[in-house]
Amino acid sequence: MARGRTSKNNYGGRFVATASFFSKKVLAQGRDPKAVKNRATKKTSSPVIHFVPDKGTCFIL
Repeated sequence: MARGRTSKNNYGGRFVATASFFSKKVLAQGRDPKAVKNRATKKTSSPVIHFVPDKGTCFIL
């Protein structure tokens, strides 16, 4: 699996917004998902918000 810009090393413990599920370009990032969405909506009409867990954290769905 190729590592994208949403690497745990750069954005661990933060919410990141991308233009689509397949995009690796981060439009906005931060700890508050509402603020991230508001900043990303200025750049695209429907951003996708992801949470990047801290390094070493197991994230089970």
